[in-house]
Amino acid sequence: MAEKNAVKVLIEGKTVTLGGYESSEYLEQVAYYINHKIAELRDMPGYMRQSADMKSILLALNIADDYCKAKERADALERDMESKDGEGYEVKQDLVSARVRIQQLERELAAYKQMHAPVQMGVDVRTGEISPDYRTLDQQIPAYREGITADPEAASDPSQAEAESARNEKYAKRSRRYVKNHGN
Repeated sequence: MAEKNAVKVLIEGKTVTLGGYESSEYLEQVAYYINHKIAELRDMPGYMRQSADMKSILLALNIADDYCKAKERADALERDMESKDGEGYEVKQDLVSARVRIQQLERELAAYKQMHAPVQMGVDVRTGEISPDYRTLDQQIPAYREGITADPEAASDPSQAEAESARNEKYAKRSRRYVKNHGN
């Protein structure tokens, strides 16, 4: 249990001892508030002509008014906070739902790609045509290089050998350009 505090304060020119389990600073703050309220009431016309009982009642009414207004603000803030907590919960739920939907769409996309695009499109280095090919260009070039080294003179028709040689030279240039631009 907390320790009980007692502090002497001056309220309306009289020394009063306030006691409680709150800190001494808090008790002094309460006394300051009372003195401030009394000063406010003194500035009102007609207050000083009132009896001591009426002054006490007016002071109590002003303090009760401040309390009710502060409680109303606190209740409104609490309702607002609860509302925002509810909205925050809804936003979190929406976020979780969106993440689940994203994962579902990613799975659907992967399945679609797997079902509709099983063959990779590639460029045949020999013909320059785009065609379905499971091999990459890196895999095609060595095979192509082996084809270039084949002896064009081995062809049965001399005109075919010339055409094959010209074609091989053309593909060799493409191959060198590809290797130069993309590495081995």
